[in-house]
Amino acid sequence: MEAHPQEARPQKRQSKEQEPSEDQDSFYTMYNREIKVNQSQIPIILAELTDAAYNFAMRDQYEKALVLLQKTEGVLEVVNLETSSRDKYIQFITCNNMAMCFQKLSMLDDCTQYLKQCLEMLKKESFMPANTLAARNRRTRLECKLRLQLCAILSQTQQHTQALERAKESVRLIQNMFTDLQELCKIYIDKINYRENLQAAQEQSEIEDDERIEIIKLIKESKETAELPKPFLEQSISLVERSSLKLYPVVKEVCRRLAGHEHLEQEEKKEQPLSDDEEEDNEPDMRSVLGFLNQNEWVQNLNIGNIMQISAISMQTDFLSQPRDETELSRDSFLEKLCILTVCYFCMSTEMRFLLHQRGEFYKPQQKKEKEIESEYWHAKSLEVACTFLPSECPLLKHILLSYQKHHDCANQAIKENEANNDTISVLRPI
Repeated sequence: MEAHPQEARPQKRQSKEQEPSEDQDSFYTMYNREIKVNQSQIPIILAELTDAAYNFAMRDQYEKALVLLQKTEGVLEVVNLETSSRDKYIQFITCNNMAMCFQKLSMLDDCTQYLKQCLEMLKKESFMPANTLAARNRRTRLECKLRLQLCAILSQTQQHTQALERAKESVRLIQNMFTDLQELCKIYIDKINYRENLQAAQEQSEIEDDERIEIIKLIKESKETAELPKPFLEQSISLVERSSLKLYPVVKEVCRRLAGHEHLEQEEKKEQPLSDDEEEDNEPDMRSVLGFLNQNEWVQNLNIGNIMQISAISMQTDFLSQPRDETELSRDSFLEKLCILTVCYFCMSTEMRFLLHQRGEFYKPQQKKEKEIESEYWHAKSLEVACTFLPSECPLLKHILLSYQKHHDCANQAIKENEANNDTISVLRPI
């Protein structure tokens, strides 16, 4: 009875050892040959090549994926892509996925070339037209991540000046996305208030009909809803839309902490103080974003590698689907933006520090001090956002905190005992 399992084990090991060679033979039989097709077969060939390359890339078989993508690139050279803007998606997917393969294979110069081609395509307004806020944010998010990834590649090749420029562009894009998200939340809140006030006015029995009609008219002509399309206001309110009530204070707090937005805090202090109930309603509750039940399931995925490593994209997932504005209110969408924002600030600080090390000897003492302060400012902003909105066990937060302690910790600074110290210290959040 015991002999049968022992006899079966070698057979299983043997079959597993044969799988790579069979896979290799299958690959070269099917794909590693000259492609000869007529014009009508080209769309099918392109779909087969890009899908197969995507599947190989998702299995970490980057050499095979690259072979297929290079074949795709060869086919695209004889195709007129100007007849339809959607055909450009195939070229974009090919360039993005080739850049990913080159990054994985440590061929950084080639990776840089194809990332720049992707960004050139994104400059054209006809590419990925943005008819909705969600469509615009999808395009902006893609461009922001590509610029960050190009920043990382340029930094690895010691091109820190260019890397810093890419980081600055990413900061601008991601901050605009948070401003748009705050406005979107406000629009949904105005819609909710409109529908609830209208329903309350219609159901109130203590008032006369004339008075009810006047109240309804005032609600419909209110400043908050006057600029919103009537069909949008008449639509029912989904549960996702209602999440804007809890998300709005969080997004507002993020926007208040954006680099260059420090004046917003001073303006809020000048405004009329809120009552205790209003202040409680406006208090950011991160559980609304992080979740009440399963925070630990996703927290390990929040690391700097998820942003800086190029990801494979496909036609079906990334281009053919039509995003709705409501998706911008989801937890995944918000957390991705938050991580991108944190990494953008961190990259600004890192590239400034690299440039300071490269050119420090050419700066005057005062100029060098200003550069050091600016680098620390961006690192502190990154740490502030991460500490405020992410759990302490998050890998991204730990990475930024350790880096800050290494490069800017007060313990590393010399204490000038005979001089006055004008530094201002504030506690962001205990770790």
